Amino acid sequence: HDVEIRPGRVMHFACSPGEVSVLYAVAPKAGSRQVQDELRAWSEEVAAGALERLFMQTGVSWSDPSRAQYFSVLFSEGIRRAYRDTLAT
Repeated sequence: HDVEIRPGRVMHFACSPGEVSVLYAVAPKAGSRQVQDELRAWSEEVAAGALERLFMQTGVSWSDPSRAQYFSVLFSEGIRRAYRDTLAT
C-alpha cells in the first residue's frame, strides 16, 4: 500500500510524495451526537437531499413528487458547488 489511514485522521505514506491531493467524502456515524464541520458547511444542501427523499416516499401523507424534484435540483446544484469548491482549494 502506498498510503495508510491511521486513527485520528492521519495519513501515513510509504514513500515521501512531492505533492498530494486528497478528495474525500464525509458521512455522519450512526448515533453520533456531533455534526462534523464539513457537513455543517453544506447544511442547506444536505437538508435538500433529505427533503427530496422524504417527498419521494410513497404511501405517506407527505408524498409530493413535484416538491421532491425541486429539492433534487437544489441538492444536485449543491453537490456541483461543493465539488467545484473542493477542486479550487
